[in-house]
Amino acid sequence: KGRMRVRWGVPAAFPAANRDAARARAALVPDVYTSARASHDSGLGLCRPLSYPYPEHDEAYPESMDALLGQTPGTRQYMFGPSLLVAPVTAPGTCPPPRGQGLLQEPCGLTAHTVWLPPGEWYEIHTGAVRSGPATVELAIHLLDVPIYAIGGSVLPRRLLAAPGHADPVGLAASSYTSIEWTLYPATGGKSFLAGNAGSGALYEDGGETTACLDGDSAWTNLTYSWDAAGATLSIEIQREGSFAGMAIDATHTIRLPATLAPPRVAIQGEALPFARRPMEGSATWSYDGDAMTTVIHTATSPAANKLAITVDTPRAAADTISGFSGMIIAAR
Repeated sequence: KGRMRVRWGVPAAFPAANRDAARARAALVPDVYTSARASHDSGLGLCRPLSYPYPEHDEAYPESMDALLGQTPGTRQYMFGPSLLVAPVTAPGTCPPPRGQGLLQEPCGLTAHTVWLPPGEWYEIHTGAVRSGPATVELAIHLLDVPIYAIGGSVLPRRLLAAPGHADPVGLAASSYTSIEWTLYPATGGKSFLAGNAGSGALYEDGGETTACLDGDSAWTNLTYSWDAAGATLSIEIQREGSFAGMAIDATHTIRLPATLAPPRVAIQGEALPFARRPMEGSATWSYDGDAMTTVIHTATSPAANKLAITVDTPRAAADTISGFSGMIIAAR
């Protein structure tokens, strides 16, 4: 009673969970702003019930409005934009506070959680597992985890954040990006929503302060990708189109490829990139995040209007082989 409703007005163990969730949301600002423009154009909101994209599936509707206010795994979940499915955890952990204490001071136990996955392939972001739907999945969720699923084959732009403990510049949501991070979520191809062996993602930008964007004063950066027939080489192209007042002239891109093995070769504009354990900002290199089982490609700073052509020699089928492995590494530590 009387506890302040602020992020820091919680037991000592929980600020880290709040911080991580807030940072994850801040990193998604480019995708949120892009989805906001799409919502303006289409009238379809950013947060959508599963009955919107999956109206033919009973799991997307309440079983009974008289029980639990109609809350079932499918109705607790929602789509955050076109590519992310969020399944909030709304139940406590499995162990009570110590005797004589009213509040839990440390993370304790796991929360049993049921998630309904619609048809298609879904990348479970907190474990690195690739799952196929339709399916009902029983999970045990730690306080620091938020069950979020990306549609297999989707592409999301994010803003690069400073390391924890270092201040991020304020106001970047209203300025043109000089660096952007793209994540290409894996799909093995068997049940992907995406047709064939190709996909795309986009980043929308405008001046952020006037209605000039409605007259075309805006820019779209498009990332397209495709696999070769053998599923052994991934080709990526990035190009910006359009312009607006205050737009950044130069840009750097970071491309993350979860659930991949370290590739023998990565090239930009046909030239092989060197491997770097500690990439230098603004230089073209690639690295490998072994904990996350993710190939990371860093482009050099270059005019944003120039088309970038990237090729990665990596087997598409690796997503099945190492599915969930990064989550096991995190759990072991």
